[in-house]
Amino acid sequence: MGSLGRYVIPACKEGEKHSEPLVIPGIVEELYPDSERTMKRITADGYQTAMQIIGVGPHLMPQNALTRYGVAISKQWPPKKEEVAAAWKALEEGELSDLIREANSAAATGPKAMEETINGRHYLAARLLKKGVADCPWMSRATETRERVECKFCGEPMKTGIPRCPNCKEIVDQTLYDKLKDQK
Repeated sequence: MGSLGRYVIPACKEGEKHSEPLVIPGIVEELYPDSERTMKRITADGYQTAMQIIGVGPHLMPQNALTRYGVAISKQWPPKKEEVAAAWKALEEGELSDLIREANSAAATGPKAMEETINGRHYLAARLLKKGVADCPWMSRATETRERVECKFCGEPMKTGIPRCPNCKEIVDQTLYDKLKDQK
């Protein structure tokens, strides 16, 4: 955002419908070229600045807006129920639906694609959208996915009870590796 600096929009706390507001201190001013030699100072109200931050308004691409992640603007605090409902609807129709489509597509492709694609964000999206195994067949593997550990070499999540990390190929359970090697 140019001279505004960098800000982080806070996420909702668990069980909350909206987060605390992002407050940008001071008066928002930007310098714009007036001619080849001069600049003019433009003062923007907070609402217009907020619109620019979330990517909504003239000269901005709607597909890049943060609204698809449930980010919204309210002129009062706390926000109206209708504003919160609209933000949740945008989140459901945007990012959450995309995550479900991505996971369903990976499941249709096969186990390897599922392993490489589906992660905790997909399961969270399914829970938030109240999806079941009938809607998302890959959710039947939820218990298997939870039974994971991080590889002590590369840090990637992997299934428990396997001798080698599928990512870095290091031996993570020497006893099991030797046992399986002796069976060959």
